[in-house]
Amino acid sequence: MDEAIVFVRIALYMIAGRLVAGGWLPQDVADQITHPAMVEALTGALIGLGALAWYWASKARRALRLVF
Repeated sequence: MDEAIVFVRIALYMIAGRLVAGGWLPQDVADQITHPAMVEALTGALIGLGALAWYWASKARRALRLVF
């Protein structure tokens, strides 16, 4: 999970930086988005969603094997 946190943090910095540069987001909000607690929560949510998607795909694949 430590590696995923690094990638999520970099992605959030890039997104927040572009939004601030374009005037869409105040700097204070960008600082809150890239706060370590927010990064860890988002990383956990992404890993959880990935696990659910993998579970759903494996169930769907198994169901297709029964049909064909």
